[in-house]
Amino acid sequence: MKNHTILRTLGIRAARFTGALLLAAAGCDADVAVDLDVDPPNLGSGGGSLGVCGDGQLGLGEQCDHGPSNGPGQLCRSNCQLNVCGDLELGPGEECDQGSANGDHKPCTSQCLHAVCGDGLVGPGEACDDGNDVDGDACTNACVLASCGDGIAQPPETCDDANTVDDDACRNTCKAASCGDGVLQTVVGEQCDLGPANGPPPPVAPTVCSTSAATATSAPASSATTGRTTVTTPAASSTAPSTCAATATPGRWRAATTATR
Repeated sequence: MKNHTILRTLGIRAARFTGALLLAAAGCDADVAVDLDVDPPNLGSGGGSLGVCGDGQLGLGEQCDHGPSNGPGQLCRSNCQLNVCGDLELGPGEECDQGSANGDHKPCTSQCLHAVCGDGLVGPGEACDDGNDVDGDACTNACVLASCGDGIAQPPETCDDANTVDDDACRNTCKAASCGDGVLQTVVGEQCDLGPANGPPPPVAPTVCSTSAATATSAPASSATTGRTTVTTPAASSTAPSTCAATATPGRWRAATTATR
């Protein structure tokens, strides 16, 4: 290469000059002739020309020179400078190059690649970008923040059906429907739901039967004969948990009586 030849020539002549100085310093009586011709060597028919960009020879100030292969999209630009990201010229491996307008949050990133969801850089139109393919975390694979109603169940959501129907199996709060939530969900078998007002079914009313001879009061699963009246009393019901099932409101209870003659 031309500049290498120049440097080598200059180095040889500088070495000669240094040697002459050393001899003079040592007190040598002989005359010392030192050739200090530092003109650039003849590099061809130009007689000392350093070449031009595009001649295929690396000249001074050139980073590269691939001759006719220089140009846009090539490793060596038409000005004999290396093609790098940020030089406004699209080079090998680059998808875009907007020079100083490149940036990690711009359409063309600082790596000269188009901004896309999943590259880990929050680009135009993206609310987030965590660079992974996990759809159930705080940033979805569509680069939007997770929210109830997006159809993806993310903690602390227990469900997400992406609709606005509140009486199905998944409520609009992204919680699974359950007895006691105050919303009637017939799809899960509820007959009623009053929320905190839910309670156990009312107990069976006690049996009271009055006759002219005596008065019978309730007793667990027993029968008593008093005078001419037989009273049958059902067993008292125990308290049962709430099941969101409708229960009939007890009316007037009458004991079954059998008159004997």
